[in-house]
Amino acid sequence: MSYEWLEGDGLLGTGPAIEAALAVGVHTITLRVTDMQGASAEDTVQVTVQDTTPPELGVSVTPSVLWPPDGRMVKVQPRFEVTDACDPAPDVALVSVVMADAGRVVTFAPPFATLPRRGRIPGPVCVCMDAKGQLYLEAARSGKSRPGRVYTLVYEARDASGN
Repeated sequence: MSYEWLEGDGLLGTGPAIEAALAVGVHTITLRVTDMQGASAEDTVQVTVQDTTPPELGVSVTPSVLWPPDGRMVKVQPRFEVTDACDPAPDVALVSVVMADAGRVVTFAPPFATLPRRGRIPGPVCVCMDAKGQLYLEAARSGKSRPGRVYTLVYEARDASGN
């Protein structure tokens, strides 16, 4: 007996059972079995491969401490480590920035305030972006005896399957 596993015109493998790496999507797989006398029969099945696992995301930022707390806007550079079993380059986006200072918590969501060319922005803005999409956070705290302001950056990774 011989066994041929086919997808379209391509041979996936031979033998009564095979292992095949299939991309995400719908695949039409045919098994052709031929006996010792040369008689053969085929059966075809559709296999759907779905990606249901979200990407894994690790984020670090430089600098990790904004000091001294002098009110200046400091450029924060994120670094991402993102992996996904089916998508080699998942999208990563900044979802929100949470600022905690002196018992108050404020969540900022895109679009953030825009930082003008000269680097100053009017009013009490803690989070902004420049024209190139670079993130800036205000180095500040409420009062000299209080601990510093804490920013939490929330990022999301999304693969081509929407996970």
